[in-house]
Amino acid sequence: MPQKHFIPSSPVYVKLTEFFFKCVKSGVYYTIAKVLIKKINEFPNIYIEEIAFLANTTPASVTKFCKKIGYASFKEMRTDIFPYAELPQFSSYNGELTSQSIMDNMLQEEEQLTRKIYEQIDLDQCYRIAQRMAPSSEVAVLCNTYSFAAANTLRELLSYRGITVFEMNRRSDPMVVQEMLQEVDCCFIICLTGQWLVENPEIVKTIEQADTHTFLLTSQQNDYLATIFDEVISLEVFQFLFSSNYYSQKIIHTILKVIANNLSLF
Repeated sequence: MPQKHFIPSSPVYVKLTEFFFKCVKSGVYYTIAKVLIKKINEFPNIYIEEIAFLANTTPASVTKFCKKIGYASFKEMRTDIFPYAELPQFSSYNGELTSQSIMDNMLQEEEQLTRKIYEQIDLDQCYRIAQRMAPSSEVAVLCNTYSFAAANTLRELLSYRGITVFEMNRRSDPMVVQEMLQEVDCCFIICLTGQWLVENPEIVKTIEQADTHTFLLTSQQNDYLATIFDEVISLEVFQFLFSSNYYSQKIIHTILKVIANNLSLF
């Protein structure tokens, strides 16, 4: 049996798995993505000629694939391997390893993680957002496939209060976004890295000109964003945000749940 190695949640690994997930048909890019994922343990010591050979294509096609997933070159892609963050250790166990001890340790980790998240949440901000949302009958959530689960959670929470939620793909045409912003009472935008905001200035301009209340969840807070959105929910305080998909999802879900529950105060 080959030796197994820890695979960090590096940016390139995340991009490759997301691209592969969206592939519904076999093709050149599908094969290249599959080969690169199989080789993820060997990054950055991979060669474009080898990848092209294994994918039964040309180095030029591999370069085009790299650009398709957001890299300027093959070299930039293969070296984008440093983890977003170190995996935090919320608990440790040094006793005898059994199924029960594993479960007890997981419970301890979960309790410490949950406590850590609640300690960092800006409760005053959640209150202000809920106050603005209270009169709403329709809410939009602009997100991507990664944050769709969080948007769906918000839909479930708001449905108990008679608020309709429209879950919109961030890749929607700017005119579609503009039309929706004119119809709903408020809108959440989930953009963890902030990269989407930089790449889509026309949608940011649309949001800025909208009369509806807008709330942004992001780890990239700056003064400019504060002038565009009614509230910027900064995720910078959660230093372990990008260390695990589970952690980031739990953080977003918890914040949205706190906001939704604060609606009971109005």
